[in-house]
Amino acid sequence: MRLFAEPPASSCVYTIRHLGALRKAESEGGGTWDESKTWRSAAAMLEQSMDEGTWTPIFFAAADRVSGLLYVARLDSVELEHTNIDYTHYSFSNIVRSGTGTTDIHVTLT
Repeated sequence: MRLFAEPPASSCVYTIRHLGALRKAESEGGGTWDESKTWRSAAAMLEQSMDEGTWTPIFFAAADRVSGLLYVARLDSVELEHTNIDYTHYSFSNIVRSGTGTTDIHVTLT
């Protein structure tokens, strides 16, 4: 699957969302969401991929059912917020069905 002219980064981000939200993002071509965790590793991966001229894939699985990897998109931004509660605000574009349904992920950073 080729989403952009430039190659994907060698690392990716993985997260889960309710299937309804994923379908809505697919119909809109992307989205902007918040996460209740601080994605320091994702922010570093995105910065590195931008420096290397690649794009950072973000894979999504359904949070409300066993699904495997359902969607992949281009991670566009990661903003780390440090207020009373740390959280991450992120945006993505060009979300498409991954077509793999695989669950084979090797975690290297959390």
